[in-house]
Parts: sequence; structure tokens; C-alpha cells
Amino acid sequence: MQPGCIAIAPEPETTLEMALSLPTCADRQWADINPVRAAPDSSGDHSQIPEPLMSSKIKKGTLAAIVGVFAATTLYTITPQDESGRTVQVTVAPDGEPTITHVSGPQYRRAYLDIGGVATACDGIAQRIKLGQVYTEAQCTAMLDKALIEHAQGVMDCSPALRQPGRDWQRVAAVNHAYQFGVAGWCTSTARRLIEQGKIAEGCNDLARWNKVRQGGVLQFSNGVQRRSMRRLEYCRTGLPGYPVETLQARLKPWK
Repeated sequence: MQPGCIAIAPEPETTLEMALSLPTCADRQWADINPVRAAPDSSGDHSQIPEPLMSSKIKKGTLAAIVGVFAATTLYTITPQDESGRTVQVTVAPDGEPTITHVSGPQYRRAYLDIGGVATACDGIAQRIKLGQVYTEAQCTAMLDKALIEHAQGVMDCSPALRQPGRDWQRVAAVNHAYQFGVAGWCTSTARRLIEQGKIAEGCNDLARWNKVRQGGVLQFSNGVQRRSMRRLEYCRTGLPGYPVETLQARLKPWK
């Protein structure tokens, strides 16, 4: 194992603190052992990270299988912060199954109307939610996991470039974007098109344009949406020239 790298299995569970020590380390480690295939197989299943990048112990269909352990751990951590303003502790087991523990901050377990007038509960869950219904913490965790998996699958289906090694932070940004604006919002975006063309920095920069919310059928500027998109921009360009992971927290600070 390379010094400072995350061992996916059979090492102990991975936490975000472990992963942040070297964000693309796991991808590089797997790629050193098994070169990436030039193209996906003919089965039509493009939702998973290419097989050489994925530990054989990770269960198919988990978020870790779809976007990699690092990106999964990061998404499980930042989504509750973005959606609810709460802090969670996350570990991802060698088989890819997550354990998400609430630490502090608000928990919206009673369904409410969001800024756009949509019935919402837990961490921004808006599908099959009934206004006023109360959910348990376990139900909220399960819905978060399911929603992230669904959005990640959609993102990876339309973004072959994100399946390449070294794209951890771009996968995080893309799924985070889709979680807020929908899979179609990512798949039809200029950001996705530019990244698919190999213009990673330009694609990341385009994410900052998403700063509006629909209220009463009209798109209006939202400071909260802008700040979240600016954080997403910083995730996306982390690891690119001039944006080392060591500076990420300082770059995020103005937008928290």
C-alpha cells in the first residue's frame, strides 16, 4: 500500500478524515494495480465505476460501488450539512455499506414546505413525502442513502468521463449538483458537457452560475443557492492545478 493511501479492503472502515488525507489516492492505488479499461463493457450498465477501480468486496449497487469510497464518504458527509445544516459521522465498511451517525445540528424529521413550496423531510428528501409526516432517524438515513444512490447512478450514466481515475472531487460535485437540481439538471448542463470534452476547469467554473430557485413559478436569485454552488465549485476544482486539497477548507470558508 502506498504511504498515506486509503486501503479499501480488508482494512478497517473508511471515514472522511481518513479519505481527506489524500483525495485521489484510492483511485491511483487501484489504477496502479489494474489499468482502467478504455471503454465500458457491452452490457449497457454504465452506472458503476469501472471494475478495476472498485474493490471486489464492495457490494454492487452501493454508493461506494457507483462513485468510489472516497466520493461516497464525502457525499454522505456534506449532503446533511448542505440540506439540513447538521453534522454527521460517517464510516464506509469494506463492503461499501455506510454507517451515518447524527452528531449535531437540526434534524427535519417532520415534513415541511421548502423555499419552493415542495413537501420535504430529513436531508432534502422531496419524493413521496407527505406534509406533516414524521420520520424516524433510521428512516431518514435510509432515504438519504437511497436518494444519493439514485442521483449518483443517473450522473454516472450520462458522464463517462467521471468514471476515470483521479476524478473523485468532480464526482462529488456532480452528484451534489444533481441532488439539488435533479439528474436532468446535471446531464443537460454545460458543466457536464465541458467535463466530457476534457475541459475540467471550465466545467467546474460553470457550476457557479446555478444561483436561482423557482418561487411561484419564477426563477429568482437565492443567496443560499449561490453559496452552495460556490462550495460545489471548490469541491469540483480540488486537485486541479492551483487548487490542492490542503487549501479546500480555506476556499470553502467564505461560502459557509
